[in-house]
Amino acid sequence: MKKTPNAILKKTISLILILSAISYSSWFLINKHNKYLFRETFVKELNKKVFKSKIKKKPPTWMCEQIQEEFEPFVLNGITSKTVEKTFKKIKKTSPGNVIRYRIINNELFRYFDDDETVSLKDSSLEKAIKTILYFEPIKDIDIIISHQDGIPIGRDPEGFYITEKKEMQSPILCSAKKKNLPLVVLIPDWRSVSRWWLKEISSVLKATEKNNWESKKNYAFWRGSCTNGIRPKLCKMALKYPNHLYAKINSKVENEDLQMQFEQEGIYCSKGWYPMEKVLENKYLPLMDGVMSAAPAFQSRLLSNSLTLKQNYSGVQWFFKPLKPYVHYVPIKQDISDLIEKIEWAKKNDGLCKEISKNATDFALNNLMFEDVYLYFYLVLKKYSSLSLINSEEIKKEIKNNSNWMNIQKREKLKKNLLKSGFRKVCNRAEPDF
Repeated sequence: MKKTPNAILKKTISLILILSAISYSSWFLINKHNKYLFRETFVKELNKKVFKSKIKKKPPTWMCEQIQEEFEPFVLNGITSKTVEKTFKKIKKTSPGNVIRYRIINNELFRYFDDDETVSLKDSSLEKAIKTILYFEPIKDIDIIISHQDGIPIGRDPEGFYITEKKEMQSPILCSAKKKNLPLVVLIPDWRSVSRWWLKEISSVLKATEKNNWESKKNYAFWRGSCTNGIRPKLCKMALKYPNHLYAKINSKVENEDLQMQFEQEGIYCSKGWYPMEKVLENKYLPLMDGVMSAAPAFQSRLLSNSLTLKQNYSGVQWFFKPLKPYVHYVPIKQDISDLIEKIEWAKKNDGLCKEISKNATDFALNNLMFEDVYLYFYLVLKKYSSLSLINSEEIKKEIKNNSNWMNIQKREKLKKNLLKSGFRKVCNRAEPDF
């Protein structure tokens, strides 16, 4: 039977409507997925091709050696949920701040919240980083403790606050910085280095280096930063005494009003804020003043800068310190910075050597500290941890199901909707514990 024009038109319209509906549904799902990737991961920022190629290749020897060395105490007995539980309880009893317990189950990230703890509705940068890694590479089920503090130990924390009474009940704690040779702490990249912060810094530094080669730079030291410890105001006062060698200012206000007034009266505070990177890198010498524990990612950016890092001799170490050598990648200065002016004078007299040191540093940064390198190291740590994990996945799944303190944060927007709807937990619309 021959179809009428009306029948053909109706069928065509129906087909168009069906295709439009399918197209809209696909667009909606893709758009929703893209929003998830942007809000809850750094997948869009990480170069997939570069990251995947680094995973397939043999990692730098220093990375393998450091990770092996830090996990060595756990090779014999492995890591169980029982040892993680004991270690976590010891930490909470002695130093409760910003130390968090996570689990990766079926390649999804879970976080433990205490009964009275406010639930953050946004991911911290480290949480986004873990979810980014899980997006690209599956990680076997693990139970893990991560300190979001600037280092271990800091403040009034006793040096062994995380160490259990019984050696066999110990698990590792992951942190971005630690006192050199501190046992049982495994280093990971800091929260800025796994986020858009470091990615933007890389771009800013590389653009500035194109306009500032070594020969065009001034024989001058330059520093600006916040006041996180007593050595930084000392540096600024030294700059007032030696203006032909050094410029240094505190560029962010401190909470203590009396101290802030003192800084302003002494002339060591500058309200203009951050200098453009291009202006900073017009100078050959960049002092590195450690913060609460270590300055992150300030050291990485200085290594990349094609300027000379004058590094304060400090006990804190970060994940990439192991292969760095004094007078090869940086010039050391005493912890009390009493020899800084002397080292600046030395650098002026040894310009050729200092140029070579700055080149070594830049080469190291380009090959080991780019965004994908940071993620490679973090991935290798999680992979090594999972290889030592002896947790009973079925028991863990039951515990998570029956314990409301464990929350699935793999899709935080979904968790947010459920929490706001139920109202059974106190929540905050902040990313904690980013600072």
